[in-house]
Amino acid sequence: MLKLAPAKVKNLSDYDTIYLGTPIWWYSLPQPVVTFLRSNDFSGKTIYVYGIHEGSGWENNIEKIQELCPDATVVKGITVYGDAPAKSVKKRADKWLDGIK
Repeated sequence: MLKLAPAKVKNLSDYDTIYLGTPIWWYSLPQPVVTFLRSNDFSGKTIYVYGIHEGSGWENNIEKIQELCPDATVVKGITVYGDAPAKSVKKRADKWLDGIK
């Protein structure tokens, strides 16, 4: 039987910084990500968002995350094209992570 992960995180209060990786499906956040964001209290948290897409980029998804988590600080990170070479993705990701340390 398929067992779904719970949408609510039990110990989220233990964390101040959240790294949220998400695919972007046809210019939108996937519904499981929306459910996760709606089901948890991110007040006072900093959420670093990064994503993968097949051409749509961020569109208005950073704003959508901020609407879903109004009391959190949402920081727009990198998006990568789904079939980008791993070496170039690693280079971009390392540069992004170095910039937020």
